[in-house]
Amino acid sequence: SEAPDYFIHDVLMNKEGYEPISDILQKSLQKLNPQQIKSWMNQNAVLLDVRMPNDFEQGFIPGSINVGKDGMFAPWVGALISADTELVVICQENEEQEIISRLARIGYEKVIGYAHGIKQWKLDKGPIDIVKSIYPYDMPETDATILDVRKSNELQMGFVENSIHIPLSDIPDSVSKLDPSKDYFVYCAGGYRSMIACSILKSEGYKNVVNIYGGFNAIMQNKV
Repeated sequence: SEAPDYFIHDVLMNKEGYEPISDILQKSLQKLNPQQIKSWMNQNAVLLDVRMPNDFEQGFIPGSINVGKDGMFAPWVGALISADTELVVICQENEEQEIISRLARIGYEKVIGYAHGIKQWKLDKGPIDIVKSIYPYDMPETDATILDVRKSNELQMGFVENSIHIPLSDIPDSVSKLDPSKDYFVYCAGGYRSMIACSILKSEGYKNVVNIYGGFNAIMQNKV
């Protein structure tokens, strides 16, 4: 999960009026119920689901963006979400303090609150979305649009024939160029970035989005 080429960390760390993390924690450590989450989503807050891809794909609140906390978390949040966005964090139990602190350190100070996974959301009969994932050997032979979200320099290692290349950092701005009626099969190098890309596409109304487990590394092993 290569970091983006640009990263705003240093700029934000030096900005004036940086709020102490203890103050941010006091403000942001609010456990939200499903009604509150819905209400914030209606006010354009972004749901940042920091569970790892294998947990996220099995069920998430529609519209969530997945950036797993154990990957290149800070750089990808920095590249894909603007720092003045109001955020609701979906995390595992006892991770909220760590996540809110890590976000604050890169200048994301507008965390409204958090929820532990989607258990409460399910109990409240909230809608659930999933991302379907397949192994490389199940990739369809025809009619599939394969989307490679690696960085340009990674293409030197090879790529899937006839795939479209849009680096993950460009996905938010490129959504309008894609066709929602097509089936998209998405891969990166190992599977972390492809799930981020799938979550962005799903949040933009793309229904037929499939993640490829293990990314290009697994695709190459499958060809051997």
